[in-house]
Amino acid sequence: MNKIFGKSRSASQVSRYYPYYYNNLDSKYDTPGFYNNLYYSDKYDALVTPVEIYMRYKLPFGCSSNKVSKVLGKPNHVFNHTMNHKIQIHLYRLKLGGHKTKCELHFYNDQLFFFTYIFSYLNKDQQQQMIEMVQSKYQGEKQIDIESQKLTDENKNSIIIQIASDFSLMYLWGNKEIYAQLHTDQKFAFKNTHKRLQKNNAMLYRFL
Repeated sequence: MNKIFGKSRSASQVSRYYPYYYNNLDSKYDTPGFYNNLYYSDKYDALVTPVEIYMRYKLPFGCSSNKVSKVLGKPNHVFNHTMNHKIQIHLYRLKLGGHKTKCELHFYNDQLFFFTYIFSYLNKDQQQQMIEMVQSKYQGEKQIDIESQKLTDENKNSIIIQIASDFSLMYLWGNKEIYAQLHTDQKFAFKNTHKRLQKNNAMLYRFL
């Protein structure tokens, strides 16, 4: 049971409480290509920071889900990726700096390679304050253009800030081997999907 965020709830209680959010994870991360597209995106220029990027609570990229659970407790929900069974997403509800926050931790072969903090209740002033805090921590007085820049440390770990329906801070591991493996998995998944579609069409053709 996770007690970090306000009143304790069991994983099943929280799953019922946020059915829409959990049910839409499949469409949000519909293919393994999501991570590669984000990591290699031409949209963002790298703004180098001297500050190492990693998850606080002494949880580095590459750590196991068991290590995370020992620090954060049992996740509110565990989501198994339907297109790539090597990917598992652990969902937590946290309270960071007084803000209600959804935290997603993504594991590939049980290695933390991507995580995001999602703030759903920030007004525009609070969003700007959050951007300025990130700037201050990682860039000092330098400003970051969140539309065209990402923060990157000497290990190639990155932070991308996105404002859509929610305010999100996305953290990506700089280990390129992970993204190469994800790319291979993506090609394999597409190949299997294409074969399955051909088989289904052939069956349908016989019955028409």
